[in-house]
Amino acid sequence: MIGIYSYDYFLETNAKTEIVSEGATLKENTNAYYLPTSTTNQIIHHKNYSLSYSEPHEQAEWVAYELKASHISSTNHKRPYFEIDNAVKTGAAHWNNYKQSGYDKGHLCPAGDRRFTQEAHDETFFNE
Repeated sequence: MIGIYSYDYFLETNAKTEIVSEGATLKENTNAYYLPTSTTNQIIHHKNYSLSYSEPHEQAEWVAYELKASHISSTNHKRPYFEIDNAVKTGAAHWNNYKQSGYDKGHLCPAGDRRFTQEAHDETFFNE
């Protein structure tokens, strides 16, 4: 048992020393240091999910979030409008980019998975 704990502690310590260098400071209670690599070097850490933004495509190349059993909720929050994500350094896509394009603006981090608080839910309505 000591060997397993030591190995787990070693892996966790090493992972934390190689935490993603871009973006906001990572919180201790997250798996954020297990993120994929970013080809764009623009990783954005919101409170409830992280993403790598691709300016040429004006959207995220990936989105990562942790879904815990405690996050599952049937709470229905009021649906906000999509907003521009000010954390995107190069300027995120505007909702008008989708108007009459044949495409619908969707969630890269599903709003239904972030119902555990109003803030977490609303955060999924950023245009990325």
